[in-house]
Amino acid sequence: MIRYLFVQITVHGSKIGLLSAQRIYLFGTGRHVDDFITRYQPKAFGVSVVACHFLTPHEPGASANEEALSRDLEQVISSARILEPDAIFLVMPWSAGDLINRCAEALLRLPAEIHLGAEHILDRFDQLQL
Repeated sequence: MIRYLFVQITVHGSKIGLLSAQRIYLFGTGRHVDDFITRYQPKAFGVSVVACHFLTPHEPGASANEEALSRDLEQVISSARILEPDAIFLVMPWSAGDLINRCAEALLRLPAEIHLGAEHILDRFDQLQL
């Protein structure tokens, strides 16, 4: 009974912002970050989004892409060191395998969990019936 009461108080405190179960940092494309926040509503689960960083838009094959990505990663690493999130979510298309690998490799220097945000393909499984 005491455990149940403790859990209920913790859940309620998380929902109203008094407690935060986890602090996360979102890094990815603007559309994917917006979709992630809209779909999963982290605050409703006591998860606090401490920051979002949007990838600099670029043209496919442009030589400036590498420089822009390096700047983005430097900014994310710098701000994550200050904000100290528990986890960093890469919210970008799963088809961007090289980009995901590059980002994950760079972010491994941080003392935070690295997660790949869910892709829209998983939406198909929302309404499964057993």
